[in-house]
Amino acid sequence: MKRTLLATLLPLALAAPALSSQQFTATDLGVLPGHDESRAWGMNDAGQIVGWSRAGSSLRAVLFDPSTGLSEVGVLAGATNSSARGINNWGEVVGSSWGAPITQPGRPFLRLTNGVLVDLGSLPGGNTGEAFDVNDAGVVVGMAQGTGFSPEPFRATVAGSLTALTQGQAGNAYAVNIATTIAGDANGRAVLWEGSGATIQLAQDPNFPRSRAQAVNGVGVAAGIQEDASGTTARLVIWTGGGIEDLGIIGRYSQVTSISDAGWIVGYDQFSFQVRPRAFLHTPSGGRQFVDSLLLSNPEGWAITSVFAVNARGQMAANAVNAQGDRRALRLDPVGGTGPSAVTRFCSGSENSTGAVASLTAMNIDIVANSMTLASSNLPTQSFGLSLVSLERGYTVAPGGSFGDLCLGGAIGRAVGGALLNSGANGTWSELVDLQSIPQANGTVQVLAGETWFFQAWYRDQSGNLAGSNFTDGLRVIF
Repeated sequence: MKRTLLATLLPLALAAPALSSQQFTATDLGVLPGHDESRAWGMNDAGQIVGWSRAGSSLRAVLFDPSTGLSEVGVLAGATNSSARGINNWGEVVGSSWGAPITQPGRPFLRLTNGVLVDLGSLPGGNTGEAFDVNDAGVVVGMAQGTGFSPEPFRATVAGSLTALTQGQAGNAYAVNIATTIAGDANGRAVLWEGSGATIQLAQDPNFPRSRAQAVNGVGVAAGIQEDASGTTARLVIWTGGGIEDLGIIGRYSQVTSISDAGWIVGYDQFSFQVRPRAFLHTPSGGRQFVDSLLLSNPEGWAITSVFAVNARGQMAANAVNAQGDRRALRLDPVGGTGPSAVTRFCSGSENSTGAVASLTAMNIDIVANSMTLASSNLPTQSFGLSLVSLERGYTVAPGGSFGDLCLGGAIGRAVGGALLNSGANGTWSELVDLQSIPQANGTVQVLAGETWFFQAWYRDQSGNLAGSNFTDGLRVIF
């Protein structure tokens, strides 16, 4: 049998609400003690936001956590300043760290889930760079100085060296999705770098020869900006299916910062440096709207100047200023709840006796009604099995001689739906799960909104004449 050890990390149903009338509430994320300004840069599907907090000439990378509040991310050894730019769904954070003065170029870092900051290094001939984004596989992208004057786009992992995505060409790598498709630009042209290493030059309008892809979602749709040759006219565009779609004229100094799987695009619109930028949200059904006009109430008088991230649940990481000159990072939450649960395939399965990989699916998730459905397909016929659940991911190769690998760790609950399952003549099964009664080592617990749980299914299988067991792929569900 062929065993697949590397998670494919393909997106499932991550759609956020797509209503043109969607309104939001704003939460001030605060500042570190003694600081007077904060900024949001990145956000994950659990609503964790990263950025910085500032006091005069001191800048510190911070994490805004919905459960634990505001905390420092840290600085690299020998450095005094830092800024966090991206965070993945495991809580790994990327950014840059540097010394004094505050404008000094930094070095890219990755903070692991154990709190350790890893210096990602630099390109040959250079010593500085900045990490912009990290996906759930731990692939980091950004820009770094090489032997030339201009920065170059790079990718890196904690286990490997930082490598250039171009051969000495100037550019940036702004974003990376869960399939390791990287959005950026090289020599003034929007490109995607695939996980395989292939470079795709995106479609170009001859009247708008300068472009940059600044965001890419889990289904491979990229968003960015195209400019005319003079740089005086710009437009918002998306690239999908090999083509390009014009979403309208936008300010020449505008930026696209994020695109969700539902096609929500965020950024800021700016026609002149003498005019304050305004954050925008573009949805497939509602077009482009200024975000401060979508606030349910705004007693603080916030002018939303930028949005740098939108997650699978419709939450946004924003920056704002009020009449008193207070500059703060904000979290914007959709009125009516944070949208549907975010579901991601975080671990691939192994080929079974049918020649296929058994797949687990989570459907009809309703945290209010405390129910969801788990279904498995591509199973051997008449196979017995049960679903598994844990609050932790893990990785155990062929436990107990299994033909597959276990992707859960910590305390593992068994028979999530309460019963042993059988795949029948069609090689499938499904079960209704009571989210108030999730099995754990010391009894059952209730799933709460905002929690992250991991699911997999175990089933009977055989290899030739040898009877044994196997596992489906694994799902991460953020409720």
